[in-house]
Amino acid sequence: MGGMLVAVDLKAWRSVVGTTEDRAPLGLALKWGTPLVNGVAITAGGLVFTGAMDAYLRAFDAKSGAELWQGRLPVPGIANPMTYFGRANNMSSSQLVATRRPAPPSAMPWSPSA
Repeated sequence: MGGMLVAVDLKAWRSVVGTTEDRAPLGLALKWGTPLVNGVAITAGGLVFTGAMDAYLRAFDAKSGAELWQGRLPVPGIANPMTYFGRANNMSSSQLVATRRPAPPSAMPWSPSA
């Protein structure tokens, strides 16, 4: 089984997180789940944000576990997401979500192949 996001109350809900889109032949997006190596960000409004190895940032409803939104990232979403308040597009203060982009292997102080 691939990545699984589980609520603290294990009777509450479970959601498969991630697809095989970047790993399967022909880019088939089978909803089997991908490994989760990061944490989640939970908002007071009841949203749960997490990334996955398939390079999507997703938002889930904290009560039902339903996936509400997903946005494509340039790299796998393996960093913990965070939220902050700021201005977006000259609008009033909004709560925004962000995640860190991993450094490319060439920027690492050590060689992954060593």
